[in-house]
Amino acid sequence: MSFVKSSIRLLSLLAACVLLAVTVIGFLGAWYWLFDLASHFRYQYVVLAALGMVVTVPMGHRKAAVLFLATLLVNCGVILPLLLPVEQVAPPQGRTVTALSFNIFLNNTQTDTLIDGIRAQKPDLVLLQETKRRLPQLEPLDALFPYSRSSSNHLGFSIFSTFPIVDFHVLGEGKSSNMPMVVRADLDVEGRRLQVLNIHMPVLYAEHYSRHFLNQVEVLAESVTAMAGEPILLMGDLNATPWSWHYREMRNRTGLEPCHRGEGLFWTWPTIKPYFALPIDHCFHSSKLHVLKTWIGPELGSDHLPVLVRFILPDE
Repeated sequence: MSFVKSSIRLLSLLAACVLLAVTVIGFLGAWYWLFDLASHFRYQYVVLAALGMVVTVPMGHRKAAVLFLATLLVNCGVILPLLLPVEQVAPPQGRTVTALSFNIFLNNTQTDTLIDGIRAQKPDLVLLQETKRRLPQLEPLDALFPYSRSSSNHLGFSIFSTFPIVDFHVLGEGKSSNMPMVVRADLDVEGRRLQVLNIHMPVLYAEHYSRHFLNQVEVLAESVTAMAGEPILLMGDLNATPWSWHYREMRNRTGLEPCHRGEGLFWTWPTIKPYFALPIDHCFHSSKLHVLKTWIGPELGSDHLPVLVRFILPDE
């Protein structure tokens, strides 16, 4: 065996071992916050494992090929359930509502593009994150949405609505152990009540941010429990993918269901795609809402893409 071939064989085996190792480590986020970082790149692991098999199978590198195959199958097993179609049920009678959620990016200077993009989508409800420095530039939205509220907490939240906002407050405000990351709005939708949660969780690259995330999940779970039986819509930037332990913890604690199921993976950040992008902007709902459709909006000057959902708020 030549030196070149033996080197390729060794490097292939090493790459396969590393890829399988980070795949397994990604399942251990509940044990240690740092391990959860490895969970976000399942799609990238699939692509790399497939490329590894393309290289190693023709060359007869069986050990490396088997490890790449194992990596491919494990990650596909995690991703595929999100792609499978769900059973469709007849929609109830009620008010159809379209909502848009968007992390506009704190330093977004393309405000005209942002306003025009939101106008083109024709939503009834808009939930924005990172608006703290852009509130004056967002004033043209007041012509489209007669009701709006904003908060400067955690880089800023704004809600613009065609429906009256009966109540608006920050969850967990005043608790020293928390960095408030969720605002709640109570909307009057033609006589029906809709509870809306606008969320922006921290980037999970340090242990204290993991603690902040979990503290906010606790506050969020308490709020959702208090609203039991009511129509609830939660949208925003979770900074976590669907296969992250932090994501699953939030979903399990709140009992809310993801709006987008069987419609593919929503690559929302960064806008470089598809290989480097991650699905970190999400939408959830309670059983009192009937989701019709979810989709991703166009680029509007941010490093994120907007998420849109159309749902029915049933007649009482």
